[in-house]
Amino acid sequence: MTQSLTHTQTSPFMWYFLSALPRALSCSMFLVPIGLLLSPRTRQLVLPALMFVFIYSFLPHKELRFIIYVIPVCNVAAAEAMHKVWINRGKSSFQAMLCLVSVLHLLGNLATTGMFLYTSHNVHVHIDVAAAQTGITRFGQLYDNWRYNKTEDLAPGGVDMLSFTHIITGDPSHLPLYSNTHTTVAEVVSFNRVAFNRDKPPFLFWKHSPKMWILKRQ
Repeated sequence: MTQSLTHTQTSPFMWYFLSALPRALSCSMFLVPIGLLLSPRTRQLVLPALMFVFIYSFLPHKELRFIIYVIPVCNVAAAEAMHKVWINRGKSSFQAMLCLVSVLHLLGNLATTGMFLYTSHNVHVHIDVAAAQTGITRFGQLYDNWRYNKTEDLAPGGVDMLSFTHIITGDPSHLPLYSNTHTTVAEVVSFNRVAFNRDKPPFLFWKHSPKMWILKRQ
C-alpha cells in the first residue's frame, strides 16, 4: 500500500550516494573510483554526472528514477577500470590478482542481481469480500508493482485462490482451507464487543479480537 506523503518525500541528503547508487551499481561501485583515477577521459564524463546527483540530493523527495541516467555513465568508469587492469595483467602478480578480482566482480553482480530479482518478484494479493467490506483500499500502498485482485466468485481454497502469493481474508472459516498451503503473517485486531467487569473500574471494557488475516503462500 502507497507510502504516506511525508515518508515518500523525505530522504537523507546522502541517500543517492549511500543507498541508491550502491544498490544499482552493485559490485561495480568499487571500480568506479579506480576508473576515475586511471582515466582522465572518464573523469570528464562521470564527474559532471555525479555533480548532477549531488545537486539533486538537495531535494528531500528522492527516487532512483530521478538519477537513473547516471548509472550507465558510472558503468563506463567501471568498464575503463576493468580495461586498464586487463591490459596490465601480465606485468606483475599483483596486477594479475587485480585482474582476477575485477573478473570475479561480474559474478558478484550476477549474484546480487539474482537476489534482488528474487526479493522483488511480483506480489499478487487477493482481497476477499469480507476483507473488502472493512474498507480496504490501496491508499498507503508500498510497492507499485504489486497486483491486487478483488474477484468475488472464487472458491475459497480452490485452484484460483492458490495462485495468489498473498490472501487478505476477513472470514475465519476460510483459514483451515489454507492451513497446508499458506502461513499467517499478520492479524488485524479490532473491536469485538463491550465487556463488563464489576470488580475493576471503570467496569466497562472494549474487547478486541482478530478480524482479518494476511496469508502468505508457502
